Amino acid sequence: FFSAANKSFLRRLSPPTSDMTVRFEPHGHDLPGFWGDTSSSIDWCERNFVVSFYIAEFFNAFSSLTLCVTGGYIWYQAWRDSLELRFYALGMSVVVVGLGS
Repeated sequence: FFSAANKSFLRRLSPPTSDMTVRFEPHGHDLPGFWGDTSSSIDWCERNFVVSFYIAEFFNAFSSLTLCVTGGYIWYQAWRDSLELRFYALGMSVVVVGLGS
């Protein structure tokens, strides 16, 4: 059913059998950070604590913050211009995506 390449890919996605982290970045190790060691078994984004000692995935956090600010701006514009409820919902939806990512 699966080709050899798909089986290899699925093996890499399966949970680790030892105390190793599955990475989707070709190389590199996490740096020590303020919050302690990384406890996740899968690291989806960039390496941890490379840019800042206090933020594990700096660019991921920055893009999430950008989404929150954009959603807040959409909500503010909807409030200022007395727009329909759907525009408030759009702004809050973007904020929720930013907080969850």
